[in-house]
Amino acid sequence: MRLINVKTLRLEVFLDDKTPPYAILSHTWGNDHEELTLRDVEKGNIDKPGTGSVKFQGCCRQAEKDRLEYAWIDTCCIDQTNLVELSEAINSMFRWYRQADVCYAYLSDVPGGDEWRRHGSKFRTSRWFRRGWTLQELLAPKRLLFYDSEWRRLGTKGNMRTAIGEITGVPSQFLLGINDFRFASVAQRMSWAAQRDTKRKEDLAYCLLGIFDVTMPMIYGEGGEQAFLRLQEQIMKKTRDDSILAWGLSIKGLPTSDSDQVTAGRILAAAPSDFANSGHIVSHKRSTALNTFDISGGSLRIHLSLLTTSAGKTIGLLGCGPEHKTQQVVGIPLAKITLESFDQYVRPSGSRSILLPASASSTSPKLIYIKNESQSNKSADTNRHYWLYDEDEFTKLNLDLVDVAPQSCWDEEQALIMSTVESDNGATHRILARLRHNQEGSRDFVILLELKKQATWTGAAECYVMICRRGTTLVELAGNLEYLAHQAFGKRSASNGLLHLRVTLDTDAHPMFIIRSEEAPHPPDVTVDATEELQKSDTIVSIFEDARKGISADEQPSGLTRLANIAVSFLLYIIALLNASANQVVRRVYGLNPELLDHTYQEGLPSGGERLVTDIGKLVKHDPVLEHFFNDNNNFVQGLTQKAADLAGDSGTSLGDKDLLSKVIKVSLHQQVIYCDDSTSMKRQDRWGSQKKLIQRIANITTRILPDGEGVALRFINRDADDSSNLTPEGIAKVIDPMPWQPGGDSHIGTSLKLKVLEPLVYTKIKAKSLERPLLISIMTDGMPEPEPKSTLEDCILECGQMLQDAGYPRESMCLWPNPLFATLSSSGSVIF
Repeated sequence: MRLINVKTLRLEVFLDDKTPPYAILSHTWGNDHEELTLRDVEKGNIDKPGTGSVKFQGCCRQAEKDRLEYAWIDTCCIDQTNLVELSEAINSMFRWYRQADVCYAYLSDVPGGDEWRRHGSKFRTSRWFRRGWTLQELLAPKRLLFYDSEWRRLGTKGNMRTAIGEITGVPSQFLLGINDFRFASVAQRMSWAAQRDTKRKEDLAYCLLGIFDVTMPMIYGEGGEQAFLRLQEQIMKKTRDDSILAWGLSIKGLPTSDSDQVTAGRILAAAPSDFANSGHIVSHKRSTALNTFDISGGSLRIHLSLLTTSAGKTIGLLGCGPEHKTQQVVGIPLAKITLESFDQYVRPSGSRSILLPASASSTSPKLIYIKNESQSNKSADTNRHYWLYDEDEFTKLNLDLVDVAPQSCWDEEQALIMSTVESDNGATHRILARLRHNQEGSRDFVILLELKKQATWTGAAECYVMICRRGTTLVELAGNLEYLAHQAFGKRSASNGLLHLRVTLDTDAHPMFIIRSEEAPHPPDVTVDATEELQKSDTIVSIFEDARKGISADEQPSGLTRLANIAVSFLLYIIALLNASANQVVRRVYGLNPELLDHTYQEGLPSGGERLVTDIGKLVKHDPVLEHFFNDNNNFVQGLTQKAADLAGDSGTSLGDKDLLSKVIKVSLHQQVIYCDDSTSMKRQDRWGSQKKLIQRIANITTRILPDGEGVALRFINRDADDSSNLTPEGIAKVIDPMPWQPGGDSHIGTSLKLKVLEPLVYTKIKAKSLERPLLISIMTDGMPEPEPKSTLEDCILECGQMLQDAGYPRESMCLWPNPLFATLSSSGSVIF
């Protein structure tokens, strides 16, 4: 190992076991001609123009100030022209950074005086956080110091951890070494590199060797994708972590990432960017008997549980899932291909991983083989199909074909649409084509071309038509086809008010299909509006997303998450009984048991809701937290579900209302406490009056399915109110309607929480072993605790958790949901707990 003597500025060579203490530099390379090379330092040419000499001399000066005699800089301590030495150095790089006494991160693009804490600062946008090599230079050093372009110290990895975590996505426990970052899942570590890049594409794989504690030879010229494939193969030889397959994860409602561009047909990812949405995915424990990966001969040998969806698609359930949602796992789409003696699959082109309930499949893991060959490496002729259209027919109808999704399928010059499908019997492949009428402002027609892979292609192609608004993109529709109701398909006629269009498909010349279009004499009985169907789907999804987010935040413990999933499933079950569209969306988005929903929908809910009560009772028995509270008190659960079943049978109920759903779910299994702010700051903008209205509104909604005799507790920071913990809406009204009070006093949120809520509703009951339900405490406030320390509230919560645990209750028995009231009032007007 070569080191720079910081006094003489000469290079010296040391054996590994004789290496003296040294400082090491982390930086981003500038122009190659400006960097100091091994030859430059050997010749004493250390003052040449450019950033190289600034980094070299600044590093040596700082090391000398820190009483270190040696320093290491990659540009000049490695012979970059010697590929053998370079390969050895790259494989040793992580160890060298780990063994250094201190690492200086020099940020050449951060000027002196930069306020690194400020969002939008040069520090937060520095190239250093976007380069591949600096990831291991962030994680490996025991001591890391940051410097600006003038070699002025900005801070340490420790005191800058919050900002660094926000920039890089690396959690603090891994940044600080509290937990060895190698305990993070493969998907998590890959996600940290998802937004990074390197000058050489192969280096995007090579820079991660130390992150995964593997070695492999450098082959510059092999290409970035091939290098990354080799890296993944080395990782699989070292560990069985299914999250390495959890790439291309689809998360509805979040922006797409580079992981949209996936490698066709391969089971392994093409680049770290494919893991951009997988930073929260952790590995689950698996049976040691099946704890092996084996990739050889172009196939991955793996044991997986397989799920067949109602649409006939195959999903492989991986042994990994969201860190704080332990009841979910990652599923990867698979397509079976026929072989003689064993099950072999491929991951279809462009498919996305999804999240599913762990209970979605009850089958035991089976041995399967998944091919790792790109479709681009094979001839696709046998699976290619052509959709021909007649532009003259469209012109006669004043229509133009203006867009196709996917765009890559459209050959506009040849006036045809092409599709290439995998060998997945039963799978359905769809293409959308947009026709626009020349009348300004009219709605467009959308032709849905559908191809179902079968053993024989006879009758496998279909053609349907819908309308949509011009502002609705085909990309948006294509990305949400699975979430739209089935009734949106199957119509071969549609009217936009100007034209009654009928489309048909000539399939006689397979694999060439001819799209025919003509004007119908009368409008169809039903025209499907894709925009409206999409809005219906989004509304249903947003309702359930609000409900799920409201009761199950990522930062909550796993026990509460299990409880939340059950509560959400319970409400989704009821809604699915009432509405066929909701049934389809719920099944696709949330993966509820298709057999259960199908069976229920076909036969209906028995009188009195016996099946609903039975099913929820079973759910309670299978969850440790719920069972702790309700195993010996089934009357509450049965009363709650019976009341919900009665509502489900009431045609006048408003269960589809967004506010009702989100509130009903939250009180279904919790003792609810509304803890309100009555401090002086509530005088502003009539917040006090608005809060009173919200309290009554919440009470009206959240008591809808509570059994008789159950209600909510109402507490204030300063004033005393009714001590009951089971106030009905009428009881709430008696408290707040005659209130002549004017708000006043301080915001002792934590102190009053303990005195007015926790001591009477939690501590007294756990001492008497009479705590019958977990608590959900909603804090409605317009500001921070004053004048008490901000830590008082946190200490109060931690103390409560410890007392619950000491008394034999789960720590998850009490959860708080702080609500900034002013933000709530000024936005939607609804309260999210």
